[in-house]
Amino acid sequence: HLLSHLVTYGINGTIIPQSPNHIVIFIGGASSDSSIILQNYLGPHGIPQISYASTSVYLDDSLRYSSFLRNVPSDEIQARLVINLIKLHGWENVGLLHSRSAYGEKGANLVKKYAEQNNVCISFTEKVDLKAVKNVSLKIKYTGEQGRLPRPIILFMERDRMGYLVGNISLYDSNWKRRGNFFIASETWGTNKEIVGGKNDYVKGTLTISLDDAIHNWTS
Repeated sequence: HLLSHLVTYGINGTIIPQSPNHIVIFIGGASSDSSIILQNYLGPHGIPQISYASTSVYLDDSLRYSSFLRNVPSDEIQARLVINLIKLHGWENVGLLHSRSAYGEKGANLVKKYAEQNNVCISFTEKVDLKAVKNVSLKIKYTGEQGRLPRPIILFMERDRMGYLVGNISLYDSNWKRRGNFFIASETWGTNKEIVGGKNDYVKGTLTISLDDAIHNWTS
């Protein structure tokens, strides 16, 4: 782990920061939150960091994250794409679930911004963390039973939270399929079949953003 090479521990357990100048370049991290933490160590020393998966627009700040580079597009693009997709299908009312993280919070704010600009109403929104997944799933169920849950639900969260959330919805909301609800998921779902394993009835009709050009059938 990179951080283990950046600190040593004194006799009394105190942390002693070390210079990372022996690192020429760092590839990673995967999540935006981990990349932000790493930039706090690498940036001040001018060590290039290249991420293959960190898409948060927080990392667009080249002054704060001066040595950060990535080979994936920013969430600014996929947030705009999600709303364009919604407009294309004529959906005027949607839901939004997002994680409590740099990726989820900033991504959700972008979705809200473009939704407002395009007259798309987000009538149901919840922040999701691992401790609150059951409560959010029950709230989805109760809102759906009252006829107030939009059919399309946008997911902007990390894949572990996505998988856990879909699993809980399949456990607590038996009427999800009957109501015709479906997900519009950000690229962290993408082509990851681990999220949908054993949950076919709850992922049918899902639209996902992917960084490749393949078409994936989530109903098979």
